[in-house]
Amino acid sequence: MNRYEKRIQQLREAMAAAGVDAALLTPSGDTEFVTGLRRPRRESVEMHTFGDYLHGVLITPDHIVTIVPYLTHLSVDPQLSRLPWLGDDVIHLPDGDENPAVGFRPFDELVRAAAGGGRSHFTLALPKFALAMTAIRLGERYPEMRFTCTEDLVSPLRMVKDPEDLEAMRVAARMADDAFRNVVDKLRPGIHEADVYHELDWQMRLLGADGNSFSTDLLTGRPGRQGGFGAPADTPLGNQLTAGWVLAFDFGFIANGWCSDFGRTVYF
Repeated sequence: MNRYEKRIQQLREAMAAAGVDAALLTPSGDTEFVTGLRRPRRESVEMHTFGDYLHGVLITPDHIVTIVPYLTHLSVDPQLSRLPWLGDDVIHLPDGDENPAVGFRPFDELVRAAAGGGRSHFTLALPKFALAMTAIRLGERYPEMRFTCTEDLVSPLRMVKDPEDLEAMRVAARMADDAFRNVVDKLRPGIHEADVYHELDWQMRLLGADGNSFSTDLLTGRPGRQGGFGAPADTPLGNQLTAGWVLAFDFGFIANGWCSDFGRTVYF
């Protein structure tokens, strides 16, 4: 049993203890931690695909269903070959159908099983960051369905880091350390904030990070400057940093699903 299969089993044990019939892990850090399926990188534009409110990994006491909306398969399908525990029952949702019948199939089966066992309701756990439409559409289709949150089920698992987790965290932290050191080597009086942003982004790619942990922040200031530390710049390139300026870094990188959070301040 590998680390993800072990976590799935631990989640099932927590579900049983809490009286939860199934958990739909929608794309998130929790899904990546429990199943190994990488979460998508966040976009500035709100993205929508048909049936995306069903997107996720449905975990029951004895079965796993991976539900993949159209277009999302471009990022999900290549991962399934290395995640065989997610590949036995994969549902690819069709394009152009907001309420695809094939996507409801596993929920139909679960609700029928509950009714066959003489139960009047069925409990599904959803992450707190799930789309509102997930609960709305499922609740409309299955009046007997009750909802709870996966947080109390998954958070205790995430509190305990195994050796691979710890090493992945160290890698993400080392990447941030190395990026900062490389950027500082390139700092010169007269450089603009935009130059520093671009160099950090380049270092992220050069060092092999999967992406940014969060939007990079660079805060600048100098003695006597009206507006104080971190005041908006007057030019599209940001402030030009010369003698007397202070530059504060707040950034982080993702490596193998783990995020670093780095902060340092440089005086010119």
